[in-house]
Amino acid sequence: MAGAEMAVAEMAGTEMAEQESTPTPGPDGAEAWAGISACFIAQTLSDFNPYWLPPAVNEGIREAPITYISPNGNGDGSSPQNPTSFDSLEASDYAYLSLLPGDYNLTANMVPFGRKELVIVSPCRASVLIRTSDMTNFINRDWLVLSGITLEGDESDKPLLNVSGSKQVFIEEFYMNGEGRPIVVAARNVGGILLKNIIIDGGTIGIMTEAVETYLRRVWIKNILGAGVMAFDREKVRTLDLSVLPEASETPKLFASQAVIEGGDTSKSGIV
Repeated sequence: MAGAEMAVAEMAGTEMAEQESTPTPGPDGAEAWAGISACFIAQTLSDFNPYWLPPAVNEGIREAPITYISPNGNGDGSSPQNPTSFDSLEASDYAYLSLLPGDYNLTANMVPFGRKELVIVSPCRASVLIRTSDMTNFINRDWLVLSGITLEGDESDKPLLNVSGSKQVFIEEFYMNGEGRPIVVAARNVGGILLKNIIIDGGTIGIMTEAVETYLRRVWIKNILGAGVMAFDREKVRTLDLSVLPEASETPKLFASQAVIEGGDTSKSGIV
């Protein structure tokens, strides 16, 4: 797992390449330092930023054909003019998805496609909303990138976003409405995870991480009823009555830069 956290550490120190963009206000008029902060002038992407792609693709060992998705697409996904939908995607080991602007009601099983590597980005940040009545499951990937999406769900006893079991996870330019959820982001038994330009609004626990290394960069967690971030070690997990938690990583590390945590009950909010 050492290579996984090392790659995330390198990515945490690498800024995205300059792109032509116009600033847009974040949710609730938030400053641009956290959350969804920019909207691409071009409404569709012809190429993915190398930042989002795994080393094998950037080194030319494997190609990464983009599949374009729209809420009601009925095409083959080969172009923005001929998009497919989540429900129509076939099982695959590698999936690199560009979401066209719109509102998505997520009913598809997220496990079969991109089973090894999964990249999901929106071409215009703040233009894609994903709603789910259950848990958004992106588990057990070698490489997982989620970028430029607003995610919200109905009230549930499950996490809003589950990335557990993955080796390298990158989540950026994300707004998550966690109201009515016990956990907003669950990262159990993960190698390395980077959360960058994130707003988490509501929920009991903002981020529950057992990653070997967790990086928070420009993260705003607000209206939390319990803890903003819970980073467990093995002994801590053994003392908790949480049967849903598997065994934690042996030596987890948490790195935070420009992180703000605000709780509905400030005596409970913070990093645990």
